[in-house]
Amino acid sequence: MKARTAALAAIVAGCVHTAPVPAPGAWVTSDSSQYSPVARFRADTRLDPAAIRIAIDSGSLSVPGEVIPDSPPIMGPLFLTAILAVPDSGSMAIVNPAAGRAPAERRGWHLLASSDSVLLLKQLHYGERAPFKDLQLVIPSGSIPAGPSWIIYKISGNAVEMIAPMVPGGGAQRRDHPGAVRVYACGDRDLRGTLDPARAASLRRAYGIAC
Repeated sequence: MKARTAALAAIVAGCVHTAPVPAPGAWVTSDSSQYSPVARFRADTRLDPAAIRIAIDSGSLSVPGEVIPDSPPIMGPLFLTAILAVPDSGSMAIVNPAAGRAPAERRGWHLLASSDSVLLLKQLHYGERAPFKDLQLVIPSGSIPAGPSWIIYKISGNAVEMIAPMVPGGGAQRRDHPGAVRVYACGDRDLRGTLDPARAASLRRAYGIAC
């Protein structure tokens, strides 16, 4: 009897297919914004006494539009910076609702600390979606804010302008505009990984103000 039970258990165990362990981290995206480029990636945040450590994977940047074959780049190089942010205390930080509506929304934010900037892509074309490599970011921070706080991601770099040739048969000239690209990507979770309903509502209603 014991041998039969053991055999049945082995058969059952052999038929069970365990799912892979989900990768850690929450998705961060600026899909609902009017920003260009649009960022999408997964960020796993770890807190330690001296720093905030962020592992980023599955990342991509894209420029909305139809791909134009053999088109010149329109931006690059592009860099990513992680920012530790808290609610702004200015007059635009809190938007009070009308009577009977939901609670006031937190919208603005204020920088407390930031990581070094790391290269994402050397260039990006109109209509292109380009993946970037996995990254490790570190924000030095001796203390974690007691109140609401988030990680906000800044994508910055140069815009590229291609100038038509001045004479027939001449070549186009490239002109870089340093710092002309500066957009942000935000998630709806706070620094500790907890869903922040007020921030999520702000991102849905006015992404460009909240992030």
